Amino acid sequence: MIDYETMITALRLSWLMRITDEDLSGFWKSYFNYLLDNQGGLFLLQCNYDVNQINISPTFYQDLLVWWSNIREIADPNNVYKYITWNNKEIKIDGKSVFYKHYFNMNIKYTNDLLFDKSNIESFNVLRSEGLTRSNFLVCTGLRQSVPLKLRIDISNFKVILDWESLKCHDYNCFLIKQKLEKPSKWVKLKKEFSLDDNQVSEAFLLPVRVANEPYLRSFQYKMLNLFCLLTTACVK
Repeated sequence: MIDYETMITALRLSWLMRITDEDLSGFWKSYFNYLLDNQGGLFLLQCNYDVNQINISPTFYQDLLVWWSNIREIADPNNVYKYITWNNKEIKIDGKSVFYKHYFNMNIKYTNDLLFDKSNIESFNVLRSEGLTRSNFLVCTGLRQSVPLKLRIDISNFKVILDWESLKCHDYNCFLIKQKLEKPSKWVKLKKEFSLDDNQVSEAFLLPVRVANEPYLRSFQYKMLNLFCLLTTACVK
């Protein structure tokens, strides 16, 4: 049975690849970039944003941002986007996330670019010597103090799991289907009785799907699987 809600969500998420494709142009793309001007344009898609803090009225674009944020939180929760300073929902000043364009233009992007290994005065002097303008010590210090301690670390080499520049509708659909997956009621029992891990139990349930295409043959395979488990348990006892 087709899950139409998941299919529509996947189709809309696949537009992210078109939006970020420099070879494509159009009003729909320019308008989206215009709406996000205060957040750095399409750069927002890289950030750990809160869609409720973004003033964007068209439903299509709003849903796109919500779905991208949700699928990334589940499928790729600990990636480098968590450490981007701008539009970060965990880094707030006066209750709102921030985007300082003059800092961003200096390639200050991640939390470790704020030089937490130095004092407030030292870090500000270094940034100013590198060309920081239109800012002062209080603004810089306020930004540094708003960064939670857990985000004040060096950025490690992260493996990108979700890359909107390459993901297509089918890829999004697979991620969304996995979110809705519910394990069979016998899953825990099979693990316990036969000392199996999750991958082995998963392979057992996938076997009928892989060896047969017809529904009645798959049903027969599942019956045989249950019978085998029953006889094996009886023989052990």
